[in-house]
Amino acid sequence: MTFNENDKNQSPRVAFLWPLLPGYLAPVVTRLVHDFGYHVKIFALGNDGVNESDAFVEADLFRNVDVQLWDRKTIANLQHVRDDVAAYRPDILVVSGWYFRSYAQFYRLAEFSGIPIVLAIDNTFQGTWKQWVGKFALQRILRRANRIMVPGDRGSELMKYWGVPAEKVQRGLYSFGFSGFENAGQQRAKLGETPKRFLFVGRLCERKGIDLLVAAYASYRSKVSDPWELVVCGRGPLDNLCRSAGIAFRGFTEYSALPEVMSQCSVFVFPSLHDSWGVALAEACAAGMPVVCTSNCGASADLVCDGYNGFVIPSGSSVEIERTLHWFHSHREAIPDMGRRSVTYAEGYSDHAASQQWHRMFGELVGARPDS
Repeated sequence: MTFNENDKNQSPRVAFLWPLLPGYLAPVVTRLVHDFGYHVKIFALGNDGVNESDAFVEADLFRNVDVQLWDRKTIANLQHVRDDVAAYRPDILVVSGWYFRSYAQFYRLAEFSGIPIVLAIDNTFQGTWKQWVGKFALQRILRRANRIMVPGDRGSELMKYWGVPAEKVQRGLYSFGFSGFENAGQQRAKLGETPKRFLFVGRLCERKGIDLLVAAYASYRSKVSDPWELVVCGRGPLDNLCRSAGIAFRGFTEYSALPEVMSQCSVFVFPSLHDSWGVALAEACAAGMPVVCTSNCGASADLVCDGYNGFVIPSGSSVEIERTLHWFHSHREAIPDMGRRSVTYAEGYSDHAASQQWHRMFGELVGARPDS
């Protein structure tokens, strides 16, 4: 397969091969279609693949984008996946990682050898033995990929460790609908006072540190006379922990509803034991919130200046989480200024900025850009 020779004057056709379809992908892909004229089709796993910690696929967010959802049996069938993608006749492939074996095969399939591949990967440098092995085991994929899209600094660090040439690495993998969250901050400002609410958004599992947050919140609550509320949005195996005094448990919250939730809260707390990046952190920054995250959150290097627009704390410490809750409780007057600083950090990860990055990269890969 080669580029579509009969369509040289047409906008490139881009196929995204993704795992579960995340809501934050919709704004940037929609911009690629409507702002730059790309033909885009997303192939991804549907809701039958959602486990108890994952967010449901919100297909309505992609109503202006061509989407094909597979079940787990289909996505594991290389022949089926290959045929579906080939029928679309893409000029560019964007492949998310190598978790699905069928996706990993695209780096070696002869019929796609003439098509540029963008490898989307959110792994960050950890210095583990697995990453040392990956330095050698993944060479075929890393060499075949024409570009490698990473979220930020720590993703770039891993690519350097794996020996990937700097010119192949592109930042900007994760983005979000900036204006909706920015509006949330503006709505909060109109309230005239800072809401006495902390917020957590994410999977309710041990890796996200929700158990540590609940323990820290309970301790904080026992030591102050007027404790703030803790709002929790998410689903997962530890949701029973969120039915405690002072916690407003919202359960699964649709992506489109998150800005409204953030407009009613003041401080975002993200105590992950490990997170490759953390889109929710960027969304909270855009919503004008000071943020608390652990040093094991990849986005901490890109979005948080300790003491300026939030705090970066050690991973796994409920004591440190409690300390930051107390700090904001006692320094409520500092929250608006810290929140305004957060917005500036988030702007670089907006759907507008990201679509510009994807556009430039696609133009380089096909040699000609569509009209913009």
